[in-house]
Amino acid sequence: FVYYLCQSDHTEEWSEEWFQEYNYDSSYLGVGSTGSLLLPNLRYSCEFAFESGRSFAWGSTDRREEIHAMAADALLEYFFQAPTHPRVSFEYLWGSGDSDRPFSGSATLGGNQAGTDDESFNAFGFRDTGLAFAPRIANLHIWQLGVSALPLEHIDLFRKMELGTKVYFYSKHKSGGAISDPTAFKSSSWVGWEWDVFCNWRITSDVSMTVRYGVFQPGAAFISQDCRQFFYAGLTYSF
Repeated sequence: FVYYLCQSDHTEEWSEEWFQEYNYDSSYLGVGSTGSLLLPNLRYSCEFAFESGRSFAWGSTDRREEIHAMAADALLEYFFQAPTHPRVSFEYLWGSGDSDRPFSGSATLGGNQAGTDDESFNAFGFRDTGLAFAPRIANLHIWQLGVSALPLEHIDLFRKMELGTKVYFYSKHKSGGAISDPTAFKSSSWVGWEWDVFCNWRITSDVSMTVRYGVFQPGAAFISQDCRQFFYAGLTYSF
């Protein structure tokens, strides 16, 4: 597949600021592919996107800088033809970073410096980057390993209950640049790692439940090494 997305920023500012303009106009050209690879149960997905456009630098009101950024996503997923239908996956995500963004990899304030190209990828859409940390992909390498199965499929009530876990490892693309979390501004490549567990249960044809828990351990790039935790539970009724 191939796509092109163009967005023009017409957002009205709540109040005029004499020291800062915020307009961010960007366009995205992407290519990708999905399908089976070598084995019938081995699925792959890959995507590459290039971002261009113009944006205001931090502290700038009269001149916009060029945007030159990139991102990539590659996924391999294997489905076992066995009881409990186990599945294993590996995914790699990368978003380019900007070494002169001191406090934010995606915002204007604390962002790109005047007189330099903005090389930080500002994404649209959704990618699974962890439940507790959940960063934007700007200036990050993200490695993800996942395992899931239907362990109680022999019991009618739990036939469609999936249990799984994922582990994530995060590293900066440019160690001196910022990511979307402003507290990770130390000049270190190691951002941290996260472990998630989840349960997806289709109880009936119109009722489903999901439970998720994640814990993130910050790395040397953060000023605080305290663990972050996130718990989520939801019940959905479709009619």
